[in-house]
Amino acid sequence: MGNNTSGIRLNGFGGEIVARSGCAFVEKLDAPGGPLHAVHVAGTHYEMGRQIGAMLGEKIYGSFAMVQGMLGESGLPGPFVTAIGSRAWSFYAKHVPAVYLDELRGIADAAREAGVPLTLEMLETVAAVPEFTSYWQMEKMLSLLMEEPQEDVEPVWDGKERKSPPIQCSAYMAWGSRCEQGKLYGCRNLDWAKDTGMAANKCVTVYHPVGENGEPGPASAVFGYIGFLGALAGINENGVALGEIGAFNERETLDGRPWHYVFREVLDTARNLKEACDIIEKGHFVQGYCFNIGWGDPRGFGTSAFAPAGVSVEVDAQYTEILADDDARERGAVAVGRSGETLLFDGRPKPYGIALKDAVVRADTAFSKTVRSGQYTDKGPAGENNSGDATQGRTWRDLYRPISLAIRSLTEGLPFEDAKGRWARYAAPGPAHPMTAAEAMEICAAAGDNKDNVMSIFYDATALEASVAFETGSADTWRPAAQAGYTRLKLAEVFAAGRD
Repeated sequence: MGNNTSGIRLNGFGGEIVARSGCAFVEKLDAPGGPLHAVHVAGTHYEMGRQIGAMLGEKIYGSFAMVQGMLGESGLPGPFVTAIGSRAWSFYAKHVPAVYLDELRGIADAAREAGVPLTLEMLETVAAVPEFTSYWQMEKMLSLLMEEPQEDVEPVWDGKERKSPPIQCSAYMAWGSRCEQGKLYGCRNLDWAKDTGMAANKCVTVYHPVGENGEPGPASAVFGYIGFLGALAGINENGVALGEIGAFNERETLDGRPWHYVFREVLDTARNLKEACDIIEKGHFVQGYCFNIGWGDPRGFGTSAFAPAGVSVEVDAQYTEILADDDARERGAVAVGRSGETLLFDGRPKPYGIALKDAVVRADTAFSKTVRSGQYTDKGPAGENNSGDATQGRTWRDLYRPISLAIRSLTEGLPFEDAKGRWARYAAPGPAHPMTAAEAMEICAAAGDNKDNVMSIFYDATALEASVAFETGSADTWRPAAQAGYTRLKLAEVFAAGRD
């Protein structure tokens, strides 16, 4: 190990320690469906990469095999997986801070020294997957990546005629008047390919970055799977918490910033909401997404300066729009066409925004005219046969609207009059009151109760706590993450590394 890790002492969650590398270690925590791996690393990104490769090289090699199978099921023959994935990463990598490329190199170096046949190209393929598997115009992207046509490659994707897969990620952040003691509570539900075996590698990775000059950066907890080195979700010691939703859009590129490494950059550096937004505002994203960013202001809690807040972000390969709570763009959103022009239904505009003060909610649907004009998702106007009416969209109907109305129901005492199924309890909310953590988490679980939910995270970004759940079972015994049971993680002490 280099001097950057000398004398560092890391705190764990109290689980069984199963691997060590210098100051770094891996512990197993009891969790529904099998152990949750907690990975604790510290140092420069290259040093943290070496620690991960030394402790988890075999498991990462197994993750690559699962990724290979996932892409194979989508129509890409095994021999091409590494070549295509690594070539996709070569585009994304141009926009990824060099420290994360160092991290991948560190993993590969340490794994090779341990005798694990894990190559840098394999790691690059896994690193590319969160972006590469999310294109709407997949055949177009594949054709750009293949150096010459391959007759035996017959992907199931069919370009602009592709039907939206039945995934429905969701996220919200609520704070201030909406939550007890003004805290910030948040939710991130990930819907993805289910029952792939990835849940056996579920993990939380706690990073303690140290610069080359020896200066420590913010510690962060990233939730996902062993081998996925970007951040599918996470929170840092400053109370910055993140959520993401894929939102298909016609404006896509290979040559842009991959969102899951932008998330790593935010978690590694942002001290507050403004600094997080400064990183996001650089734009140049690869494709369509909605993000939610919350800042729990843990250091300000209990003082007159306490000021938690959150925003939603809507992006595609051309536009980046940051919307605050009760944003005029969301409050006044009406259906628009591909040029941003207002569409009329029965001679009138069609409103679809439910803007809330002290809360931001997102599913697929964008509310800024710029991003919405290019969306396929939720009847977006870019779809050849789409009406543009978001209120007829699946995720608007099943997630954005019910999450928004459930929050409003509890905190304003307004009935969610047509609430059904898992939302039925909000039809008669009782007196208005700030949400408790349990009530806020219940909304998170209700949003994730569907047949593709593989990870569900609830944040208390003020107390620096997270509750995380992953899918359990397989085939007939499979259960969505949000209904499988959550593991509560108290992060404040774990973030606090010490030195001898």
